[in-house]
Amino acid sequence: MSSTIPSLNPFIHGSPPKDESPLERARRKQEEAQAKAISDAIDKQIEQDRIALKTHKRAIKVLLLGQSGSGKSTIVKNFQLRYAHSALVREQSSWKIAIYLNLVRSVTMILDIVDEAMKEQHDRLTDQRRSTSPSRSYQNGIASPPSDNLGLPGGGARDSVFDFSEKHKLLQLRLQPLTRVQSDLERHLSSAFQPEYVGRTVNTAFPCLAAESPKLSRHHTKFSEEIHDTTEILYSCVSDIKQLCADDIVQQVLKGTKPPLERFSRSFMEDIDRLMSRDYKPSDEDIVKARVRTTGVQEHHFRINRGQGDEDWILHDVGGSWAPQSTWRPYYFDDIDSIIFLAPMDCFDQRSEENPTVNRLENTIISWKHICNCKLLTNVQLILLLTKVDLLKEKLESGVRFDKYVLSYGGRANDVLSITSYLRRHFKTILQKSGSQRVFHCYLTSAIDTNVVHTIQSAVLRDAKTL
Repeated sequence: MSSTIPSLNPFIHGSPPKDESPLERARRKQEEAQAKAISDAIDKQIEQDRIALKTHKRAIKVLLLGQSGSGKSTIVKNFQLRYAHSALVREQSSWKIAIYLNLVRSVTMILDIVDEAMKEQHDRLTDQRRSTSPSRSYQNGIASPPSDNLGLPGGGARDSVFDFSEKHKLLQLRLQPLTRVQSDLERHLSSAFQPEYVGRTVNTAFPCLAAESPKLSRHHTKFSEEIHDTTEILYSCVSDIKQLCADDIVQQVLKGTKPPLERFSRSFMEDIDRLMSRDYKPSDEDIVKARVRTTGVQEHHFRINRGQGDEDWILHDVGGSWAPQSTWRPYYFDDIDSIIFLAPMDCFDQRSEENPTVNRLENTIISWKHICNCKLLTNVQLILLLTKVDLLKEKLESGVRFDKYVLSYGGRANDVLSITSYLRRHFKTILQKSGSQRVFHCYLTSAIDTNVVHTIQSAVLRDAKTL
C-alpha cells in the first residue's frame, strides 16, 4: 500500500497537516515568510510604477535629419556641452584624435591640390614646347608661334602659371608621412564606431567608449599604445605644415579652385601651435568645430532641468544622408515629437556626396519636399534650420554668385539677407503645397552657433503645447 507524502507548499494546503512535525512546521513557516516577502516586494514595485507613470512626463523625442555635413552632429554636441558636459570631458582623448584628423585631412587635401596643379602645369609647358618644335608644328614651312593664352587672366585656374620651386617639391616630400598619419588616425577613430554599437542608446559621440561598453578598458589600452607613434610623426611635421599654409603660391592655388579652398588653411591650422603642444586638451569650441562622420542612427539621452521639474529628451542623430530610409523610418512610428531638418545654405555651388549628379541645395529641397508630403508624418512637428549662414556670407563676399547656380533666383541681390529670405519662402511654399496645417518653423544658424539648443527647445516645447 503506497503512502502519499504531504506537500508543504502553503499555496496548495490552506492549513498545516495534522501530523506536522516541529521540523516540518519550521520549514513551512520559513517558506511562507519568504513567499510573503516576495509578494510584498512585487506589490510595492507595482504601486511605485503606478505612481511614477502618473507623475512622470513622457520623454520628448527629436529626430535630426539632413544630408551629410549639414551639422546634425554639431547640434548633438551643443546639447552635450549644456546638459552632459562630463561625457565630453571623459572623451577628451578621442576628441583630440578627431581634431588631429581634421587637421591632417586639411593638409593632405592641400597637398593633393598643389600636386595636381604642379602636374597640370608641367604637362601644359611640355605641350607648349612640343607645339613650338620644328618637327611637330610646321605650316607652310613656318613654325607656329607659341600660344598667347597661357597664363593670361580669365583663362581659369587650370590655365594659370604658378611659380613653383624646389621648395614646394621638398615640402611635398617632407610631408608624405602625413598620408600614413591620416590612415592611422582614421583607423583609431573608426574603432569607436564598430557596427555592434551603431544604433544603441548612448550619450556619447564614440559609442564603444560608453561606460557600459565591454570594450572600454581594452580599447583605451590599445589606443594609448598605438597612437603614440602616430602623434610623434605629426609633431615632427608641424614646422613644414606651417610653412606650407603660409606659402603665397599655395594660397594662390587654393584660391583658384572651385569652390575656393583657402579656408582649409584656416580653422584648426590657425591654432596649430596650441593644438600641437604636448599638454593640449580640446576646448569646448574645438569639440564643436571638429567633424566626425556619424554612421547609422545614434540615440542620445538628456535630462534637462527647467525649474518646474526635469524633462527627458531623446535625440536621434541619423548619420550621413537622410536617403537610407530603412535606418530612420522605424523611429517615426515610436512617438517622435519633432523632426529637426537641417538645410546648409553654403552648398549651393557643390555636388551632393550621395549623388554627384545632383546639386547639394537641390538635394536638400527634394528631401524636404519628400518629408512634407509623407502621410505618416502628418502629426509630427517639422522645424527647419537654415544652417551655415556664416559660411554663406563668406562665400558670397568672395565673389561667388548665388544666381549662377540657382537660376530661379533671378537677378536678386547677391547678399545674405536676400538669399535667406528667398530660401525661407521657398521651403515654406513646399510645406504649404503639401496640404499640411502645421506651423512653419524656420531659423537661421551658423556652423557653430551655441544658442541653437535654446532655439530648438523653444520651438519644440511651444508646439508641444498645441499638439
